[in-house]
Amino acid sequence: MLVKCRDCWGRGLISITVEEDCRPCNATGGYGDQICVFCKGNGKQESKKDVTCDTCHGNGKVEDYKKQPGTENTPGFGPGNGKSGFGSFLIAFVIFIIVLYVLFRWVFAGINL
Repeated sequence: MLVKCRDCWGRGLISITVEEDCRPCNATGGYGDQICVFCKGNGKQESKKDVTCDTCHGNGKVEDYKKQPGTENTPGFGPGNGKSGFGSFLIAFVIFIIVLYVLFRWVFAGINL
């Protein structure tokens, strides 16, 4: 199943910033004794340029990653793999309780209750 490419959002093109010679001043940085307002005197201008997306090769669509062979039983947490993350929460909670217990014992070690 084909889905919209995540890198180019289905456009097939990605905008990149390139540095080119300033055309108004012919890359000199100014006009006589005045500084060029377009390049601010450095002779270079940044401009946006659209290039073909490497991920979808300009098609705007890619094969759904969930349907690709070998991704059905990928370990880890995330959408579509059936794991809720409760196990990780439980482990973190138990560690938190142990740390609190150790801190409590350390802080009140010299106090007889």
